[in-house]
Amino acid sequence: MQFKNPEIFYALLLLLIPILVHLFQLRRFVKVPFTNVAFLKEIQLKTRKSSTLKKWLVLTLRCLALAALVTAFAQPFLAEKQADDKEDEYLFYLDNSYSMTARSDNANLLADAVQRLYDNPPLGGNFRWFTNTEDYFSESEADFRNSLLEVNPTFKQYTYKELLLKAAGSFSSQDTNKQLVLLSDFQSRAFANADTIANIDVLAVQLRPRSAANVSIDSAYIQTTAAGNTVLKVQLSAAARSNANYPVSLFKADALSAKSAVSFRESLKAEVEFPITLEESYLGRLSINDQELEFDNELYFSIGEQTAIKVMSINQAERNYLDKLFPAPEFELVHNSHTAADYNAILQQNVVVLNELERIPAGLSTALLRFKENGGVIIVVPAANADTTEYQRLLSQLDAGSFSEAVSQERKLNTINFDHPLFNGVFNQQVTNFQYPTVNTFFDLSSSGNDPLTLEGQNPFLVQFENVYVFASPLSSPHSNFKESPLIVPSFYNMAKKALPIPVLYYELGKPQEIALAVSLSEDQIVQLNGSQQQFIPLQQRFANKLVLQSEEHPTEPGHYFALNQSDTLAVLSYNNPRAEADLRLFEATDLNGIDFYDNLSELLSELQQAGEQRPLWQWFVLLCVIFLLLEMAILRFFK
Repeated sequence: MQFKNPEIFYALLLLLIPILVHLFQLRRFVKVPFTNVAFLKEIQLKTRKSSTLKKWLVLTLRCLALAALVTAFAQPFLAEKQADDKEDEYLFYLDNSYSMTARSDNANLLADAVQRLYDNPPLGGNFRWFTNTEDYFSESEADFRNSLLEVNPTFKQYTYKELLLKAAGSFSSQDTNKQLVLLSDFQSRAFANADTIANIDVLAVQLRPRSAANVSIDSAYIQTTAAGNTVLKVQLSAAARSNANYPVSLFKADALSAKSAVSFRESLKAEVEFPITLEESYLGRLSINDQELEFDNELYFSIGEQTAIKVMSINQAERNYLDKLFPAPEFELVHNSHTAADYNAILQQNVVVLNELERIPAGLSTALLRFKENGGVIIVVPAANADTTEYQRLLSQLDAGSFSEAVSQERKLNTINFDHPLFNGVFNQQVTNFQYPTVNTFFDLSSSGNDPLTLEGQNPFLVQFENVYVFASPLSSPHSNFKESPLIVPSFYNMAKKALPIPVLYYELGKPQEIALAVSLSEDQIVQLNGSQQQFIPLQQRFANKLVLQSEEHPTEPGHYFALNQSDTLAVLSYNNPRAEADLRLFEATDLNGIDFYDNLSELLSELQQAGEQRPLWQWFVLLCVIFLLLEMAILRFFK
């Protein structure tokens, strides 16, 4: 037997009251003289014995009644499950990722799980639980049911390792039986095996969809054909081959613009293209008709007026390669001679390239420092006979490391940092048989710790310090053949794109984004992003010739969002759900270690309810209290 309120037993000290009353308030007998003393004495002895027994019976019954009443207030109960002396502590996880919207026999997996939990709240609804987006603490069944109605599907998804770490931080520090209950479809991408955490038992129910034959719009991109026409290419994928034809529709704003169809008879990948014109802004939406998962049936994109990235080169060496690297209309390249450079125009640029200057005048250093503070990108290509003192002064002002004397020695560029933003997404896989360029002259630069390119001997070839990129070698022949290497294109292109990350075709929800608008706004002007379902003010940073918007947590819904300065539309940004949830490959229960799986949700809920059931006993102690009081009254009335 256990008690919900054991502290109530301190009230048993009240038993001292009837004991003291009986001990110190005894009836005093008065002696009256009579002629026949012997007869009266016999009656007196009998009365005293009878009275003493009656008093002790009344005292006992009153103490028992009071003790029963106190015990009733302590709320005794019997637990159905008797394991050990530790208290059970539960934490529930309900997976509400988009893959849980796959069809089940009744509705979809998430809706079915919510309905079963709503109808049969485990543990009386009094426990902690969480989803991929929210944490809850339910104190009653009504509170639990109200919270369940707020659960909506999301693109966010915890991995198994993240779930275990979250559970470890959510359970109390007390010595309890900690039990983590998982309700999920156990996608392969999220629930890879992870080390179990000591003292946490994991219970789970795997919710399986009726079918895994999902069709998804994966991506879209703009391409110019050999004939000069512009087409929108759309890539789709299917989880299983099918003879069915899936219609693909292209909408411009809300009007149907074109329609096509794809089939997955021979391959799980398909591609379709639509001709489009870029003479004006284009608010597009791609759509397919697939009933399995609906979140990946649409893809929003927008094409706005193209903004050229302004590039200024200050040259003391051959400059033609820069014309090829920064072509119009994507870039607006302006060349300046090192003897006639307009330093006042630097602040109006987005990128400045120092093309093998032998000397760095103090005025140029000052202008470049202001340029960097305003968000501009600086690319430094040193000359073979560069004045190292002046270069060192420039790099010190820009907080871009150190610059030493030139080394005349042949070195091969042999390391590409594939994880660096300059090369992220450039290569499909890490290349091992790449034809690396060589250098014959280089300067020993201080490393930033995350260098994009490195020479043999671990000498940096290209370093990055915030918005400043510094090459260790001249790029002109005979000092280097880097100009002939295919690495030069993504290196210079992505360095320039960092200066003005103009809006792209579409963005992915939940990823940190940095979007630049080529506008100049005052301090009191605020840009707001307005969509059909959400409006919010993103983080924004103002510079002399641009405004940078930053978004990650918002928005949370896919669609078109208008960047508004009061009533002026500065740009249109399109956001889409990540496509990772479209993969319905699931883990088998036997593939995951340390998890106790149940066949279905009903079985798990039934066991948890039985484990949490309590048989209250307080009513019996109230009844005992009443019985003791009735016996006391009977003794006082009938016992002589």
